[in-house]
Amino acid sequence: MSIRIKVIEGTPLHGKSLCFSCREAQVIQGHQASDTAVYCHAFFENPKKIEKPVSACSQYAKMTDQTLKQMEEIAWVIAYKKGKPIGFMSAMEIKAKQRAGEIDDD
Repeated sequence: MSIRIKVIEGTPLHGKSLCFSCREAQVIQGHQASDTAVYCHAFFENPKKIEKPVSACSQYAKMTDQTLKQMEEIAWVIAYKKGKPIGFMSAMEIKAKQRAGEIDDD
């Protein structure tokens, strides 16, 4: 007779550290797998060396996700003016029209 045990949300004993895909991490790798140094820049005034693989982190920022500033730079704005057609403009077009006084700075 055997008993089957299922652990939910247990601590993984394998897998790559979250730091390798985090925007806030500085990873220095040598020629051997054991020659790896990881420093966290997320919430430390001075970067902190991370000694063990990380499986969860409250400051994790996925490297492939865009920051709010990056999203604002590529966003399109809906421009409108009474009596004129409504349309989408890029951030560069908005700035040029604002400088020319064609649209309000709102």
